[in-house]
This record gives sequence, structure tokens and C-alpha cells, in this order.
Amino acid sequence: LLQVQLTEGGNPSERLVGLGAVCPNCGKAGIVVSKPSSVYLNPPYAQPLVSHFCKAVTEKFASGEITEACVLVNNATETAWFQGMFHIARMVCFPKSRIRFIDKNGKPSGAPLQGQAILYFGRNGQRFKHEFASFGKVVSCD
Repeated sequence: LLQVQLTEGGNPSERLVGLGAVCPNCGKAGIVVSKPSSVYLNPPYAQPLVSHFCKAVTEKFASGEITEACVLVNNATETAWFQGMFHIARMVCFPKSRIRFIDKNGKPSGAPLQGQAILYFGRNGQRFKHEFASFGKVVSCD
């Protein structure tokens, strides 16, 4: 799970090597790390990009192009894009606290305005639960 390929230099968030696009119109955040394989995805947060991205993830998982993925998104459980992923994902972790991201200089950014969720797609749901349980409540999407 999460075999992320990185290039040299720079901030890790800028070093992901994309070998296939999940959502070609989503910009840098629409890049997957390998195909088909295990991927970590942090989609764009602006509309309509997040909706397009989440739809692409669910379609590519359903088709088998993506075999395993963790997707970090805002916990906007009332949205169509979140519900669409939730119905296909195997597990979801709701972190105990909001995740603070780092900027290009490695400094923590300001406090996020909303909490997040990490959705897991794949066959290793129990492993995901074991690994993420210390970060928050992990529930099955079944």
C-alpha cells in the first residue's frame, strides 16, 4: 500500500511522479503515482475539480485501472462527490483532528477550516484499519 515514487529535490508534495492522469483537467493534483497500482491521492479542493476528480477515481477503481488507493478529502459528507466515493470505498478514516499541511518551505500552514476524511479503495481494508486506527475512527463503507 502507498508505494509512492518520488523524484529528487524539492518539497515531497511537488515531487510525485505521475505516470497516468486520473483527471486530465484537474491540474497537478490530478496525477496518480503509478498505474495500475497502489496510489495516494490528494485531489484539488475547488469545485468543480474535486467533483470531476472523485468521479474519475471511482470510475478507475471500478474498472480495475486503480487497484488500491487512499484518497484524502474534506469530510464533506453531504456532497454528491463524497457520497459517490463513500459508496464504492471499502473503509474511511475520520481523523481525530484536522490535518495541517506544510507549505513549500516545510512550515505548517494555518489551521484547516474543515476536517478531513481518508477513503480507502482496495482489498486490504483490515490492514488500512489497523494502520489508520491511531489517527481516528475507521469505519467500513459496506
